[in-house]
Amino acid sequence: MSGIVRNSKYRHVFGKAGKKEECYEGFNPTNSASDGNFIAANEKFIACCITVGGGGAFIVIPIEKTGRLEPDFPKVSAHKEFVLDLQFNPFNDNMLASCSEDGTIKLWDIPDNGFVTNIDDSKALLTLEYHERKCCQLAWHPIASNVLLSVSQEPKVCIWNLEEGVAEVEITSHPQLIYSASWSCKGDKIVTSCKDKKFRIFDARSGDCLVEGGGHEGSKPSRVIFTFDDTLLFSTGFSKMSERQYACWEISGSSINNLDQVDLDTANNVLIPTYDADTQVVFLSAKGDSNIRYYELVNEKPYFYYIDTYTTNAPQRGLGAIPKRNVNVNICEIARFYKLHSVKTGYIEPTSFCVPRKSELFQSDLYPDCVSVEPALEAGEWFEGKDAEPRRLDMKELFQSKTKTKAVSSGGLKKVGGLKGLKAKKDAKTAAKSETKKSDDVKKTAEHTAEESSVAATSKESPHLQKSSAVASQPAIDSKEVHDLKEDIRLLKEADKKNQKELKELRDKIKDYDKITNDIKLLCDAVKKNDERISVLENMVESEEEEEGGE
Repeated sequence: MSGIVRNSKYRHVFGKAGKKEECYEGFNPTNSASDGNFIAANEKFIACCITVGGGGAFIVIPIEKTGRLEPDFPKVSAHKEFVLDLQFNPFNDNMLASCSEDGTIKLWDIPDNGFVTNIDDSKALLTLEYHERKCCQLAWHPIASNVLLSVSQEPKVCIWNLEEGVAEVEITSHPQLIYSASWSCKGDKIVTSCKDKKFRIFDARSGDCLVEGGGHEGSKPSRVIFTFDDTLLFSTGFSKMSERQYACWEISGSSINNLDQVDLDTANNVLIPTYDADTQVVFLSAKGDSNIRYYELVNEKPYFYYIDTYTTNAPQRGLGAIPKRNVNVNICEIARFYKLHSVKTGYIEPTSFCVPRKSELFQSDLYPDCVSVEPALEAGEWFEGKDAEPRRLDMKELFQSKTKTKAVSSGGLKKVGGLKGLKAKKDAKTAAKSETKKSDDVKKTAEHTAEESSVAATSKESPHLQKSSAVASQPAIDSKEVHDLKEDIRLLKEADKKNQKELKELRDKIKDYDKITNDIKLLCDAVKKNDERISVLENMVESEEEEEGGE
């Protein structure tokens, strides 16, 4: 079959880096040596782990804020140790989960314009303190809202009901370190890879082990994910000779059988798979590599087809993939990553993978319906045993709009265990808004009725006046007025720019004032101590003089 070219829609997919003006720079990326996910992205924000003086921190960059970040760009410094993973809620673009070497998990509610000041742990929406060792991985449920999976080095897997703030499921049966854990496409099972070189499939609600077996023979870390509606597994790992591998596995009854396995190279970095269930394309990347390999998966021999390798000169420290509902269908983009470069100053570069098509029409064969921003189930429903198919979005709607439709977040925390005050505040605020809206509606209705009555009365009295009013309500456009308005807008923008500059200078002066105040306090303390020493010395001199006079 060597002379036969396989027919595939994705055979010519190519990678393309963003332009300089579309990139982000000017920060210190984390220097943690772990295999955690140091960058995450969605339609609104990019979150990235950074290095600070002490403890763990990250920044959240609004997607439109490209270019160099200010030196005082707001940081989230809430963890005591390195932040190891960041994950955006798939059903709420403004919610971010972070975990750390200190074992804590924190949830953050991000304003639409991002954080404007430095944030500490007191601003966290929810803090989960349960793991006794490093918490190294997080994964949101693919269908139900407010369900989060966490992996720690105890070793333990926890499945959290965030509406109640408790770990409903604990899996503690792994004999050694857990390398990875991922949800099934339907969200009813999870699969893990372990240091004992075995894969395990668990019932996500009960925590019972359903299947155990398979695994790569090498002792280095491996990753495993579900594919093809949870009937096959795809994994990356190492051979006995420390060669990097990727493989396909069949779930058969109570065993996991290897279907095919490919040796790749002898590099040491762990390959991380990013899987698109809609196109069956999997992207392989690793920290320290300067390339991204991608393959198309099939559920029969040979199980995977190599497509291409996207190569650059700069190695990556992490890749953040955006949700499928946020790709640009107008340019036939099937995936987009935000690449964190392995450079000291910090540099994030968007990378798109597109199918070359000349037609300007929507390419329906490339875009089956994708998972939408609406969850199919609430957390309580899922833990009670209810299953559902994910809600789907017709991607043609994104094309017809010509610009990407912004996701409407509807899956935020509705109930948070241990934070009844927060829930009460939210309910009170919602009720207040509702009452205000009702009052405004009544007021508008009354004004509208009065206006209609006035117009009706006027029309009865003078129909000619009514006609002239209608004509007067549509004034001609005056080019001079338009020019004057544009000039006013320009002047306002210049004034705003000047005000921003003055505000920054004032903030710098405040910082200098705080420093001077601190120096004055230190000097006062030093003077006070010197006065005390002088007093002691004077007393000693007087005592000696009295003793000499007595003699």
